[in-house]
Amino acid sequence: MPICPACGQDLPDAKKRRTLAQNRRMFKILETFKELGYRKHEAHEYCARKFLQPRVVKWPDGREDILPGYTHTLSTEEMSEYMDAIEQHLNEENLWFPGGE
Repeated sequence: MPICPACGQDLPDAKKRRTLAQNRRMFKILETFKELGYRKHEAHEYCARKFLQPRVVKWPDGREDILPGYTHTLSTEEMSEYMDAIEQHLNEENLWFPGGE
């Protein structure tokens, strides 16, 4: 399995990684969070912390930090589940993403 040079996490095979279309759709979904007072980057951070598996970063001095996960390490199936979880959360807030790409 390939390793991400930026974060050191395992990446799914290229054919199974989340697609650019999925990524574009995710950011369109995140725009819906404006209705809750979030800017897009804040919504992205909020959702990563709420719905993605956290990652542990080990620093050279021995410290460790727990940070939110990355979407670029998700498979297409995991990315679909992630977006479904975000949409469900929006629905619980009485907000609806119109769908589509």
